[in-house]
This record gives sequence, C-alpha cells and structure tokens, in this order.
Amino acid sequence: MSVLNCLRQWLMTCPLLEGQRLNVNFLGPEGLEYNLVENPVSPILATYLDGSTVRQKAVSLTSVQDYSPDLLEQISASGFWEEVTEWITARAEADDLPRLEEGRTATGLSVTSAPYLFSTTATTARYQLQLLLTYEQEPDQDQT
Repeated sequence: MSVLNCLRQWLMTCPLLEGQRLNVNFLGPEGLEYNLVENPVSPILATYLDGSTVRQKAVSLTSVQDYSPDLLEQISASGFWEEVTEWITARAEADDLPRLEEGRTATGLSVTSAPYLFSTTATTARYQLQLLLTYEQEPDQDQT
C-alpha cells in the first residue's frame, strides 16, 4: 500500500471526516468533497550506509464546500478547519502516526500551513491545509 494511501486511511479516522469521501488527487467542482493531493518535494532527506533512508511526503488536504456571504457559514467553515488542524496536531504529538507498510515507519507528521481559503466561486469555496509526513524506509523497498 502506498504511503499516500496509508496517510489517507489515517486521516479517515478523524471524527470530523466521518462519513465523508476522501479522494486522492481529485476534487470535483461542487461541495462537499475532500481531497488529498501530493505536493512537490524532494522525497529523500537522508541516506545511510546500509541503504535505509529518511523520507518525506508533502500533501495538501483540500475541500470544496458550499460558500455564501453568510457570516455564520464562513465562521463554521473556519472552525471546521481549525478543529481538523487540532486533531492532526494532537495525534502527532501523541505519536499516533499513520501505519505504513512493512519496511516503512512514520516518524513525524506536521501541519506546515494554517488552513486557508484557496479559491472561491459564487457558491463554492476551496480550502487547503498542508501536511508533511516524515518516515524511515528500510533498504530495498519500492519507492512511493
């Protein structure tokens, strides 16, 4: 199973995403939908003599949600993203990290940007939160 899919499964345990679909590299035009998309980053941070590596995977957790000039709706969306950020941070601080496939071990997960409004139309808004997963990989494992 890919590192991205393991991270996706871990995120799906967030109570705030319960019952929602979390796509991978796809976000439709209408709300409510969530997406996990890979961001460009150098995958290997360090290589050891035995061939093992320290790696990273940068992703954005995005959504398309209903949007309007209604202040309560705007505050609700902001509060949702704040709670998701707090959940991710608390799980990472408790060392409750994604379980990766054999030969890979997650070592850290951090929120690298505050959630923000990425773009809007007259009726929808796209929000984004950026994450960075670091992990160790034993030698001779497939790269993903």
